[in-house]
Amino acid sequence: MYYSPGSPPYGNYNHPMVTVAAPQPLTPEYGYASYHYAPQYQEPAFMPYYVSPVQSVPYYSTAYPNNSYPSPPIQTSYSPQYMYQQNSPPIPQQTVSHDKILSGAPKENCLVAKGRKVHVDHRTMTMEQLQPFLIPFKMTNAELETNAYPMFREGSRTASIAETTYTLNKKMFLDDFDMKRTCSRCQKEFKLRPDGTMVREKDICRYHHRGTNRNGKRDTFQKRYTCCNEEYNSTPGCKFSDVHVFDQLFKKELATFYATPRPTSANDPRSNKAYALDCEMVYTVAGPALARLTMVDMYKNMVLDLFIKPPTEVLDPNTEFSGLTMETINNAKDTMASCHQKLFKFVNSETILIGHSLESDLKAMRIVHTNVIDTAILFRSSGDFKVALKNLSAKLLHKNIQGDNEDAVGHDSLEDAGTCVDLIFYGLKNPESVVIRK
Repeated sequence: MYYSPGSPPYGNYNHPMVTVAAPQPLTPEYGYASYHYAPQYQEPAFMPYYVSPVQSVPYYSTAYPNNSYPSPPIQTSYSPQYMYQQNSPPIPQQTVSHDKILSGAPKENCLVAKGRKVHVDHRTMTMEQLQPFLIPFKMTNAELETNAYPMFREGSRTASIAETTYTLNKKMFLDDFDMKRTCSRCQKEFKLRPDGTMVREKDICRYHHRGTNRNGKRDTFQKRYTCCNEEYNSTPGCKFSDVHVFDQLFKKELATFYATPRPTSANDPRSNKAYALDCEMVYTVAGPALARLTMVDMYKNMVLDLFIKPPTEVLDPNTEFSGLTMETINNAKDTMASCHQKLFKFVNSETILIGHSLESDLKAMRIVHTNVIDTAILFRSSGDFKVALKNLSAKLLHKNIQGDNEDAVGHDSLEDAGTCVDLIFYGLKNPESVVIRK
């Protein structure tokens, strides 16, 4: 055991940290191996500190001559003795070791515990306990309108949907007599027949079915399609279809929207609930139509999983993304009316609905609802752009969803709804990941 800095080489010496029984003064007849110390340790509340010497005690430090070990040390330079303050405060009984702090059991009066991040497992909460944590995540009316959610104007029974940067140059709602359309895939303009039916022709639509990827920097920068790895805008498309599809709707469809029902009483159990939902759509001659609705609770238990048969001719089931086939659609038992009836058994105007870009789902369901948490808004990028659910899942949850294979079943609405629930709990646990919203 070495002396603490400044400790004398003789006499008995005590301080709050170590008690040392020192030997006789170090002399040549006392070799280096002749003195040993048996410290008696006490766990300190803090490191002791130095003060000016009460009484300077001269002593000589020691050193070994070159090439003389283990010869006895020789006396060298003189140095004054600085002593520890003898009246240091006693060690508190509530002292907590560093190991205990790391193990997650800090005391209330421990300064290290101040500001410590305490994780609360929100998944174990009841719905009544969880709801207050969800309310700050809800979208404001201004956000709903900005992000093209269907809304009812005061005194009007027709829904209104605001324009966005994605629809400014595209006519989204058409008059009954307007037969012009814009293909959602190849972006070509075309016309329906006078009777409202679709023109079919071999390979009439050629398009890229995946987005683009950016590679390189400056001179080597390239933008390529992820489906075929072709350079952006270098080829018209790598996939063919015999029919064009579109996402435009007739204006008269805005009159078919329903508001979620009001609570029947102050104790309506639907008012304290929150559900995550996702819809799958197919292309019809009247535009996109709802074909599947899946809803789960905050514990990822399935509440609804409905297959809806569209009222008009289906042009393309969009299997690659919807996961639906023509057989599934033809065997569907529910209609839009029965879908509303079953949904409203669980949902009223106070129920919190969670989804990713939920405005598309509400449009497809023909529903107006304002108590909404949108994970695309909650976790949007620093550039104020929406991030795909698949990318959020990979980045934040480290989970791969939505298989990227042409022969795969496509998106699964049950998987997507469950992923939205996981993102909400991630945001509650990591509030710094949630975009600050005014």
